[in-house]
Amino acid sequence: MNLGRRIWFALVCCAACSDSALGNGNVVCWGRNDEAQCNPPPMLWATQIACGANFCGAITTGGNVVCWGHNNWSQCDVPTDLGAVSQLALGWTYAFTISPSGQARYWGQSTYSGQANVPAWIGPMSKIDCGSQMNLAIRSAGPGALACWGGTSGNCICGCNEPTASPFRAVAVGYNFAAAIDATGAVKCWGSNSQGQLNIPANLGTCTGIDAGDWHAVALRTDGQVRCWGSNLYLQSITPSNLGACSQVAAGRFHTLALRTDGTVRCWGKNTSGECNVPKGLTKVVQIAAGDSHSVALTTVPDTDGDGWNDLSDNCPAISNPGQQDCDADGIGDACANGPDCNGNLIPDVCEVAGGSGDCDRNGIPDDCDIINGQPDINLNGIPDRCECLGDILADGRIDGADLGAMLSYWGPATSSQISMACDIDKNGVVNGADLGLLLSNWGRCPN
Repeated sequence: MNLGRRIWFALVCCAACSDSALGNGNVVCWGRNDEAQCNPPPMLWATQIACGANFCGAITTGGNVVCWGHNNWSQCDVPTDLGAVSQLALGWTYAFTISPSGQARYWGQSTYSGQANVPAWIGPMSKIDCGSQMNLAIRSAGPGALACWGGTSGNCICGCNEPTASPFRAVAVGYNFAAAIDATGAVKCWGSNSQGQLNIPANLGTCTGIDAGDWHAVALRTDGQVRCWGSNLYLQSITPSNLGACSQVAAGRFHTLALRTDGTVRCWGKNTSGECNVPKGLTKVVQIAAGDSHSVALTTVPDTDGDGWNDLSDNCPAISNPGQQDCDADGIGDACANGPDCNGNLIPDVCEVAGGSGDCDRNGIPDDCDIINGQPDINLNGIPDRCECLGDILADGRIDGADLGAMLSYWGPATSSQISMACDIDKNGVVNGADLGLLLSNWGRCPN
């Protein structure tokens, strides 16, 4: 991504810069902050990030685009009718998005060389990168052919020297040069070579990732190694010897970022605004981006309770509930429901009752909880005695002489017969005076 000449004016005006991560959510920014480019919106949860000169943007987990930072050219005024977006790319002071169908949408500054006007012949595109005045895309047609439009900062890039022989899978735009990776993994560069930005290392090998600063390039090899070339004014093109395997690279104007395979970030090059002061403890990073003099990282969305559902998707992020039960469909998981849960089974009482758990007295409390709370259940059948007709041996809805006769005929040790077991009301294995007392105390018609 090209960051252009705008830095010279901005450096004069920079009164204070930040070297700490600001904000919350899963977007972390550090470095220069005079235009609030390191102040992402509160509770921003994103799936993709991008950097312009002194502004940033993200695609949220809800599919919306948000931008923040420098806005003199309305580059942060995201169109209200934008619709679904699959990619966001930021240039000097403007933005492009690509829809799922490959259609491009532009907003921001449009005073230079037609960078806002996508030629009709390009059609749908799969990827795009933006510079200060120039844009480079991979067309869906072809498939994988390059398309270039806009200004070229005095160098013939669009329509002059771009490679055409092979489909491409990645593109990057510098200040006055461009780079791309073809289908074989080979890197191609064209445009100005004033700082050696076209001098691709002879031993580069095949690559999966590419990015461009103003006058330097950084590539990610298929083996995870990182290589840089071009301008080295601030040592931005000298890869640290102990960098290790990486999964992504990004280039700012004079600094370089690499995302290591362990989820940590390394940075080298210019650091006058803290753009290389990676926040301590920053881990679980899944994407990086570099602006003029600031850096941005996207981290994984946490899974606080470790139940396999990230906090944005979890209906009860503080308490493990891998099944995501929500019996009353109120969006709050049963494990976090505020209602009573008398038996501690993480299901609200109201849902247990509605789901068929006994509530014989209709007090909204499951019968087993009534018993736990002291309601007698002398026959140990899980139903409070006050809901039963203890002594109705013949189950005819009343306790009378017939029940008494049955009990007396089965007097003594209880057997396995159904009537004998019914006569043993207190379930102590013997039909005796205790059972007779219970029968007589409930004499008459059973309660409804």
